[in-house]
Amino acid sequence: MNTPILFLHGFPFNGSLWKPQIEFFQDKRIVLAPDLRGHGSGPKGNAPWMISDYVDDLHELLVKAKVEQVILCGHSMGGYVALEFIHKYPQMVQSLVLTGSRADTNSNEVKDQRYKTLEKIRKDGLQAFAEEFSRLVLSDVRSEEKKDLKKTVRDMILSNEVGDVMMAIGAMASRKDSTPNLKEISCPTMVIVGADDKVTSWGVNHTMARRITNCQFAKVADAGHLVNREQPEKFNALIDTFINYQTLRFKEFADGYTNNPLALQH
Repeated sequence: MNTPILFLHGFPFNGSLWKPQIEFFQDKRIVLAPDLRGHGSGPKGNAPWMISDYVDDLHELLVKAKVEQVILCGHSMGGYVALEFIHKYPQMVQSLVLTGSRADTNSNEVKDQRYKTLEKIRKDGLQAFAEEFSRLVLSDVRSEEKKDLKKTVRDMILSNEVGDVMMAIGAMASRKDSTPNLKEISCPTMVIVGADDKVTSWGVNHTMARRITNCQFAKVADAGHLVNREQPEKFNALIDTFINYQTLRFKEFADGYTNNPLALQH
């Protein structure tokens, strides 16, 4: 039976962010795309939470579903969660995909900006933030197709509660630095980033990829932070090829077959 794939959405979205991937992979393997804590229909909390709480939620989800191992794919904040998850439960991750994410912690400047955003949301609500952020995460919103996607993204943001968004910002601002843990990742890994990502640049993603021993890197043209929605066919093909290559390598390892179609780009 094929290993299930677990998609972790970024802030401030929900599991529907992965709609094109769910539709593509659901006939190939079990697909899990939960709403994370404080997002969509995910678990709620009355007290501030940390990235480690997302990790605990996911572990509980997998244990209840009797899933022993997954292909773990995390976008942005979902990548932060994925890195903490694989550090705590390495045996549960068969392979890892990170997209539009980073391992390092926020600088003081970025933390200050996050808290300013938090206060602005507290004061003015989500409307202005949703409008601004939905523009930021896309490479170009001028085409009609991108306008429709921008509306989808904005509506996703507005479906959240103000208090939950604020606590998610707090969790991201206080997250640990996962950079020292990158060298411990032993499973096959891939990092995918949009060439026009204005949230986490391709350079940041490339640096992270180079610090992981067994890692491929892909930069996708004409895509911003939401590369999986702006270029879904390319994104799906990259992950599918990555997964299939791991299977091929396992099957033909005894014959010494090596032909990596996704070699790390320097």
